[in-house]
Amino acid sequence: MPGHIVVTEHVMPVSLHRELAGEYKNLLVACDGGVLIPPTPPGEAPYTRITYPLHCDKAKKNEEIPVSPFFDDCEWRFNYNPITGMVSGDADVMKTVGVLKLNHRALTKERQKEVQRRCYDSCGNLLNNNQLSAVFSHMLTPDGYGHYRNLYYVIASAALSLVV
Repeated sequence: MPGHIVVTEHVMPVSLHRELAGEYKNLLVACDGGVLIPPTPPGEAPYTRITYPLHCDKAKKNEEIPVSPFFDDCEWRFNYNPITGMVSGDADVMKTVGVLKLNHRALTKERQKEVQRRCYDSCGNLLNNNQLSAVFSHMLTPDGYGHYRNLYYVIASAALSLVV
């Protein structure tokens, strides 16, 4: 996310699983969890610490999350509403969303902005089915460095759900 730094996160809290301290299989790269407040979009009230809470790594603290990023189907267990930017899913997904604070207004706004940018034309019209399918494929294709684009799973999910 813009304005965020990257940190190393223990998926299973080391405070609860000492045997996993320093284990590569328990580490992943995460955003800083809102330590740095991102820039406020033009025309909106400025984000403050009160309106932009800690999320992801910083919100998780020492809690366990039932849906691990190491699960093969992790991304596809989460549903993203292309209009509201809200995350939904089964009970395990919703517990994970709650622990990580993934439905905070600032994060849903960012998802809305990216869906609008990728799935609608410059006049605000929804792309046609062929274009949405191309967006879906593009988002699931890594770039030349093997990296996925920002919010690739959100955009792919939104493009798929918007196909008529």
